[in-house]
Amino acid sequence: MSESKKLTSKDITMLGIRSSFLQASFNYERMQSCGFTWAMLPALKKIYGDDNLWR
Repeated sequence: MSESKKLTSKDITMLGIRSSFLQASFNYERMQSCGFTWAMLPALKKIYGDDNLWR
């Protein structure tokens, strides 16, 4: 795995901070998935980048 795809402790800390905003969306059926995705998006972009698996 290349060095650019590894998550640093700063990335994990930011993930925790962003996931704390899940408290703002208590409609578990619909809105919690949006908050979880928003929290995970920077980490997923760092890991996968512009990986075009679905083309």
